Amino acid sequence: MFDVTLTLPSDFLGENVTQEQLGQEVQEEEGLKSAVLNEDGSVTYVMTKTRHAEMVNEIRASIDEELSALPGSEEYPTVVRIEANEDYTSYKVVLNTEEPGLSEGLLEVSLFLYSGIYHVFNGTAPGNVRLQFVNEATGAVIREDNPLT
Repeated sequence: MFDVTLTLPSDFLGENVTQEQLGQEVQEEEGLKSAVLNEDGSVTYVMTKTRHAEMVNEIRASIDEELSALPGSEEYPTVVRIEANEDYTSYKVVLNTEEPGLSEGLLEVSLFLYSGIYHVFNGTAPGNVRLQFVNEATGAVIREDNPLT
C-alpha cells in the first residue's frame, strides 16, 4: 500500500548488472527498499511511493526537455512545435511543410520510444500511441499514425 513494485526489462539496465550492484544501489538511493535481479535479466524494484513519484517526474521532465529542444533543430528543421498529452500517448507535431520527410519518420520512432520509457517507469501500459503531423499554415492533418490500429 505504501510501496510501489516496478519491474524494468533488461533492455533498460544493460548486460552486466549484478545483484551486488543492485544491493549497493538500494543502500545509496533513498526510497529504494529492494532490487532483485531476475533470471531474464530484468530487475524488480520495491520503492516508496514518494521515490516512485520523484522518478516518474524526473523522467517526465527529461522527456519534456527533449521535446522542447527538437523543433527547429538541425535534425528537425521543419518541426515548429511538438505537443504531448499528459501520459505521452498522443503527440501533435506541427510542421512548416506539407509533407513529412525522412527526419520526421525518425522523429516518430523517438516519440514512440519516449512513450514506452515513460510507461515502463510509470508502471502502466502505454496503450495506443497516436501521432499527428499537422501543417502550421493550414492546420490540416498531413498524416496520422497509430501503430496498434
